Amino acid sequence: MENEAVLSVADRFYNNHKLRVTEYQKKNPEKMRAKCKAYNERVKAERPDVYSVVLESKRKYYHEVVKPKREAKKKASLNLPVIG
Repeated sequence: MENEAVLSVADRFYNNHKLRVTEYQKKNPEKMRAKCKAYNERVKAERPDVYSVVLESKRKYYHEVVKPKREAKKKASLNLPVIG
């Protein structure tokens, strides 16, 4: 306990709040899904320039991270050694 920095009341409140929000989001995935969908639709309607930037970043992440990982995993599963 000597290594822990003494947090102010505000910092402790903020950290506890973040933990509670995370717990709530994990316990209510369908509510979070609906909230995110409504937000995305609102951004798409009201700020198409921001929406297009978000879509482009999602496409870039998919092509640079998700797809290569999936292909590597698929390739690794095809090259399994036969035991027996």
